[in-house]
Amino acid sequence: MQQAIDKSSLGALVIGPQNLVAQIAEKRSHTIIFSFKEIGMLLSPELENTNCRGQVYRINVNTQQADAWYKVTRTIHDVIDARLSY
Repeated sequence: MQQAIDKSSLGALVIGPQNLVAQIAEKRSHTIIFSFKEIGMLLSPELENTNCRGQVYRINVNTQQADAWYKVTRTIHDVIDARLSY
């Protein structure tokens, strides 16, 4: 994974347990973590430090809604686009 991150111009997509992504975020300050939660669910304690550093974007997902995953991907796109423009 380190090699993929080093060679990439934009970064790497990592999907995994919260403790793993939190460790990656600790080492790379430009890491963005997206946390998908149902409304009312708490953010995992493993992500508390990364959340305090502003690296976590919580996306509330209503899985019963027909366009839920479209809204999720749209939000991810908007966040990444804004970060790259910054």
